[in-house]
Amino acid sequence: MKIKYILPTLLALLTMLVSCSNEEEMGCLDGIQVSKSIVAIPVDGGSTEITIKAAGDWKLERAIPSDLTKNLAKAKTEADREKAQKAIDNYLNWVTVSATSGTAGETVVTFSADAIKGNRSGFYNLVCNGETQILHVIQGAAKVENATCAQVLAGADGKTFRVTGAVTKISNTVYGNWYIKDETGEVYVYGTLDKNGATKNFSSLGLEEGDVVTIEGPKTTYNGTVELVDVAVKNIKKSVLKIDSIDVNGVKNAPIAKEGGYATAHVSSKGNIVSVEIPEDAKSWLTISSVKNNGESTDFVFKASANEKGARSAEVAFSVTVDGKTTTLNGKVSQAGGIEDVTVKEFNAAPKGDNLYRLTGIISGVKNADKGQFYIKDYTGETYIYDLSNFKDKGLKVGDIVTVVGKRDEYKTTIEMTSATLSDSKSVEAVSIKDFRSKADSKDTYYLISGKISKSTEANTKFDLEKYGNFALTDETGTVYVYGVLAGWGGTKGKLKEQGVTLTDGENITIIATKSTYKGLVEAVGVYVSTKK
Repeated sequence: MKIKYILPTLLALLTMLVSCSNEEEMGCLDGIQVSKSIVAIPVDGGSTEITIKAAGDWKLERAIPSDLTKNLAKAKTEADREKAQKAIDNYLNWVTVSATSGTAGETVVTFSADAIKGNRSGFYNLVCNGETQILHVIQGAAKVENATCAQVLAGADGKTFRVTGAVTKISNTVYGNWYIKDETGEVYVYGTLDKNGATKNFSSLGLEEGDVVTIEGPKTTYNGTVELVDVAVKNIKKSVLKIDSIDVNGVKNAPIAKEGGYATAHVSSKGNIVSVEIPEDAKSWLTISSVKNNGESTDFVFKASANEKGARSAEVAFSVTVDGKTTTLNGKVSQAGGIEDVTVKEFNAAPKGDNLYRLTGIISGVKNADKGQFYIKDYTGETYIYDLSNFKDKGLKVGDIVTVVGKRDEYKTTIEMTSATLSDSKSVEAVSIKDFRSKADSKDTYYLISGKISKSTEANTKFDLEKYGNFALTDETGTVYVYGVLAGWGGTKGKLKEQGVTLTDGENITIIATKSTYKGLVEAVGVYVSTKK
């Protein structure tokens, strides 16, 4: 599920409280857009309208804060449970919404509230076609609390915090997604506003890893991850340490060849001595070849040994001490490797990184053909392919057999293959059993057929469901003998039960098979289980 947050700075928010006519940029999700993601209701009471553009049916749901649900889960007495449940029931009860659901098209929704003294706020989830747009409803100026990262992590959702810490691990330079770290912990920042309170202009701030910043923003929790959303940057103190580049033969961010070689890190600082540390798990293949000090800059040359396996990388730590305070930045030294052939289970268990994996399996579901987002399944499990660019051009569909190469990544709690390329594909044609019987024999042509399992009445045929999977498959057009079933792509013959497939007489099943004829008997062979009902 994708989520788009658009929140203004406190200054922009106060402006909206005076005049609610300001228009914000439309959200950029595929299936749903809003004219405003901040719904600012005047302190004196009144209404604010937003326009929803949806590609399908939509619904508006209260985004119950995690601290309220935790209180209910931890309640030990009936009185505590009633109190916790009442807090949930009363969440956003001060807001009146003109519509909480709708259909495809454009809809104007009005949010209303009575006058108050002080401030209050809350969140709604606007859901359409599996996508979620968060709406922040606020009345009155938000109170900002000074906090450490640890206090943010433990704080309540919906509160606005001011935090000072170092910029670490910048992951998106358009919206500004990164981590802020202090001596108490680290918090994820999802979206950073520029000096004018606008989104998608992170680069204008000039923030770099190692800079010490003060930020303000509201806290939310998504899938267990604490986030400060669309923060305003209040102060920037440039780092005394900077990694200018890490290059191989003059090419920035290039990997060292798998045969082995060198990478040079160019580091500048305001201190006298810069030190470097290689992580323990990389010391077996990565060493420091030389160090050259050039006054305010230092060149570190790293040597990597030959790599016989998949791509690998190491986060090397550069440190400098100025006025008694140590600043540390991490830089990545990577090395190319071969492509590892793995099962889906092995891919899902692999670590995130630049290693390339090759998977072969059956397309079990398609999320978005235009973007090449689909699921692939073999006998060991299922995984998600995020971005196969030529998926639609190749006419791929559910049931087709594909081989893909890509990196193992993770978004929230979803394991996925990214930077995917198509290595091979086999088109699978869905046919009736009658049409299947009429096809020419071929070991390389696959068909998708469905029917009911039963005992075969043809001579010299076996009925074996538990180990090999020999049976008759029948639909309304005819019957064919199925000779040997595998649990899935890559499965082992004769190990159906061990590999998690149990067949039952009389059940409906869909299989992928090639057509063969043996002594006049038409057979479905090379069979893979697709689905069962």
